[in-house]
Amino acid sequence: MLAINQNSILSQIDVMPIELKTLLIEKLLKSLTPTKENINDLWIKESNRRMRDIEEGKIQLLDKDKVFDKIRTRLKKELL
Repeated sequence: MLAINQNSILSQIDVMPIELKTLLIEKLLKSLTPTKENINDLWIKESNRRMRDIEEGKIQLLDKDKVFDKIRTRLKKELL
């Protein structure tokens, strides 16, 4: 990409037909924003990793009541 002259690309945008500009914009936005499928794939990988960590004993699970008690305690301290 660095071999392409940035100034040349930017100057060509001004003379491009609107259809080409639209395609370019769509392509740029797609490259910046992950698709829903990509996000889903990432969440699946992350959930599999977390499950593996739990099964291998790398993560210690906490009781939900203890977690919420800690949160309540912290919030009370912060509000005082």
